[in-house]
Amino acid sequence: MADADELPLVGRTKRMLGVIIPDEIAPDDGGRVHPAAGGMSVSPDSMWNVPNHRRPRSMAGGSNGPLTNRIYAIGDEIAASGQLAVRPDHSSNHPHAFVEPSTVMLLEQYEAALASTRPYWRQVWPER
Repeated sequence: MADADELPLVGRTKRMLGVIIPDEIAPDDGGRVHPAAGGMSVSPDSMWNVPNHRRPRSMAGGSNGPLTNRIYAIGDEIAASGQLAVRPDHSSNHPHAFVEPSTVMLLEQYEAALASTRPYWRQVWPER
């Protein structure tokens, strides 16, 4: 989902820049999140690695998601702050990774770190 400025909306759904609590990441009793324990789901390397149900039907090639879905990409900026790390998900049957906290931090800090990457995402579908 995009905001008026065409950048991704920040929020706690699979169609926004953020995570679903506790499905994608679960804070401990102190409200902290940990590295290597899950995080925002991403499909590395190619927009075609995004699952078919997340890709808008207009992409074709087996895409069957809502026409309003958009596909965004980001480069190395995601880890530039040192607060986030990208961890490949080797248990997945398709290219998948997690954007996780790089150190133990409060959930609010992690979500703020994800939100801080917003200006670096670029829309790759539909093409602009």
